[in-house]
Amino acid sequence: MPLATPKFGGWAAIACPPRLTSISAKVSDLAKNFIQAGYTLTIPAPAVVTSGGVVIAGAIIGVAQGDAASGASVDAKTSGVWELPKVGADVATLGVAIYWNSTFKLATVTASGNTKIGVAVKAAGAGVASIKVRLSGFCGATDDRCSPFPRDADASQARPLSHRGSGLHRHRHNPVRQTG
Repeated sequence: MPLATPKFGGWAAIACPPRLTSISAKVSDLAKNFIQAGYTLTIPAPAVVTSGGVVIAGAIIGVAQGDAASGASVDAKTSGVWELPKVGADVATLGVAIYWNSTFKLATVTASGNTKIGVAVKAAGAGVASIKVRLSGFCGATDDRCSPFPRDADASQARPLSHRGSGLHRHRHNPVRQTG
């Protein structure tokens, strides 16, 4: 029986190409200043937070992964979809910007006086107590860079960014817009 039998354009199970053990060492040599991916940040809690609560520290937006006293370290997830309490009277459509009312600790569609935290990934009508929100991670109340829609002169023509040809690249299911 031959050692290397091509099968469907690849290698047969009995003969595999040699493992490349030096690639990971070469990749790590490229950038020695990398700290972490940033999906979870350990930061001082800006106020008393409970697990699952929204954390806003400057322009950092996340969801607390545990309880913490003000100033104590808390792990905050800065990405993903979260079910958050919302203003009961609000009607949120799919893709609408969602803001955080820090006074009442509720998600809302009202921008004035509130901090943008993400976009609704599912519609939520009046009388519904919660909403599913895709966190923006690093946006402020007036920062629209986290919008899933590109800016067009005619907002009715807005469309979601597509993966191909848009500069939108995926890394572990998190979109990253490349600039430069």
